[in-house]
Amino acid sequence: LVVGYPIFISVFLFIFKSRLHEPRMKHLYGSIYNEFKLGKLTETNYYTIFLCRRHIYSIILVFGVSSELIQVIFGILLAVIQFGYSAYFKPYRNVKGGKINLISEGIVTISFVSLACFISSGNSLSKGTRNGIGWFNSALVLILILLNFGYIFYLLG
Repeated sequence: LVVGYPIFISVFLFIFKSRLHEPRMKHLYGSIYNEFKLGKLTETNYYTIFLCRRHIYSIILVFGVSSELIQVIFGILLAVIQFGYSAYFKPYRNVKGGKINLISEGIVTISFVSLACFISSGNSLSKGTRNGIGWFNSALVLILILLNFGYIFYLLG
């Protein structure tokens, strides 16, 4: 069911593409597509792509390789792909939403890169440097949370 959900959303959006503007459709299913432009499939299906990326992350972490560095490298690759997709297709209806998304993806990429540096260094870093990297990543997560909640409160008016 979890793996099929993104596919179901894509098929649903494709089948009902011409009706997505109707008030009843917006009321019932608007949360799936409300933030995104409805002109092109590449824009409307951004949520599906986002969910697929999450599934890939989960599969890599749970069933994937045992090397933490390879897991983080996959994380970097997926974050860069997501960032590129967002930058190229600009799927968000609201320009600020698109910018928040790009900033968020950039922060996620920076976090993954710092984790890759941390993991690849092994035990050669001092305890203070390791703690600094940990605090840096914690600060990035806090920035992401504040940024996204700030955007939500902005939307709520």
